[in-house]
Amino acid sequence: EAEQHFLAFLEIAEHPDNQPAFADLRRRDIAAVLIKLGRGRELAKELEPALDRYQRARGILETLAIEHPDNPRLREDLGWLRRRIERLVERRHAELRRQARVAH
Repeated sequence: EAEQHFLAFLEIAEHPDNQPAFADLRRRDIAAVLIKLGRGRELAKELEPALDRYQRARGILETLAIEHPDNPRLREDLGWLRRRIERLVERRHAELRRQARVAH
């Protein structure tokens, strides 16, 4: 149920008519929601949806980090997110290699 609320929030936040209301650091809230959704998908062992949500959050945080270079929290969050994405990509590749071995 919580995921449905987060998805509803994202739908509102990403609607073009609402973009001005979510400008600047409020975009960080959108990134936080995407990260929470990614964690939920990751815990459910759904790597592709988790990666999608994490990568969407990463794009938002990268833009904010450029716009606000003196904000250490943004850099920390972005560093964590980059490492998380790298780990998930590695897990996905390992799973694909395992599946290829099983198929042969």
